Amino acid sequence: LCKISKNAQSSASRLSASLNEVLPSILVVKANNGEFSECSRFQRQALDDLVQRLKKRKMKALIPLIVQVIR
Repeated sequence: LCKISKNAQSSASRLSASLNEVLPSILVVKANNGEFSECSRFQRQALDDLVQRLKKRKMKALIPLIVQVIR
């Protein structure tokens, strides 16, 4: 669970860093016709973030069930 939580936090921070990098330079991105590539990059990072968060949520839901089976 610790590794999954760490991966989820890491993906969220990568997504945040990407936004912090692109938003201030949006005029440069538009001037160089980079909207499509930036949009694609953001979508990949957002999907990765979603997958990591779902893994974390699934594991948190499984832990009580595993504890019940062990008892």
